[in-house]
Amino acid sequence: MRRVLNEFVNRVQFEGFKDWDDLPSFYSASDILCAPSRYDGWGLIVPEGLAAGMPVIATDSMGAAHELIAHGRNGWRIPADNVEALSRALREAIEMPEAQLQKMKDAARSSVARHSLRQGADRFAEAVFASLGALSERSRVEDLTP
Repeated sequence: MRRVLNEFVNRVQFEGFKDWDDLPSFYSASDILCAPSRYDGWGLIVPEGLAAGMPVIATDSMGAAHELIAHGRNGWRIPADNVEALSRALREAIEMPEAQLQKMKDAARSSVARHSLRQGADRFAEAVFASLGALSERSRVEDLTP
């Protein structure tokens, strides 16, 4: 990445690994979070970034992006493996007027303000029980068919 971004070396910082306890201050010192994952079942980085007040650029292959990002309001949800969409989102974020960026930062923080680990666990449990119920119903139907 250093070689690829060589011409922008004065505008890019390579921070490397951060300990869990250091993440909140690291996130809050940043303006935008870019997570162009090709696949991530949930993507904890998305709610972490939003909670820190960063608009998030994330792909549609991340569960958290579907759930938490309102495109153009608190971030950008882009197609995975789409370099043009990623470039557009990055350019829009970089060129955004400060007042508009601040509105997105405020929206990012407020979009996850009521989310909690307990809520996530409860929703996961509901989905599991609903799936098991569907399997149970299907099994009963299959038992009745000759």
